[in-house]
Amino acid sequence: MEFDKNKTIQLLELFGTEYVLIQKEKYDELLDKLEALDTTLDITRSRADASKDLLKVMLAGAFSAKEIREIAKAKTIGERIRRIREMREMGQRDLADKAGLSQTTISNLENNRVAAPSYAELEAIFTGLGVSEAAVFPVLKTFEPGD
Repeated sequence: MEFDKNKTIQLLELFGTEYVLIQKEKYDELLDKLEALDTTLDITRSRADASKDLLKVMLAGAFSAKEIREIAKAKTIGERIRRIREMREMGQRDLADKAGLSQTTISNLENNRVAAPSYAELEAIFTGLGVSEAAVFPVLKTFEPGD
């Protein structure tokens, strides 16, 4: 095995030990691909964890299987809030009072007039809806911005 300057990757043996020699550009390219694969794996694990969390929530009785399907059909966080509110048989005014927010805020969120609700607003709304902390993450996790 001799060194070939035209090869981007090659196997060399020095003093009875094999070494892999990679050109810097090829090394950077492979490293980028590896990082992309690692990121993909992290995303896949996150989705699997969210699914497990969702199952735990269902088993804990936070939502029935039918309710989970209804919530999952909603494409925006506003639609999900509305569906959960309706499942709880609450009006917007009732939720606003329980959440300590205005009815206009609830309406704006449900009608997707707010692109990114604040954490405090979401926390207040889910508390007002009686949604446990264990159920909030799965409900939000399956939400895809821009849908």
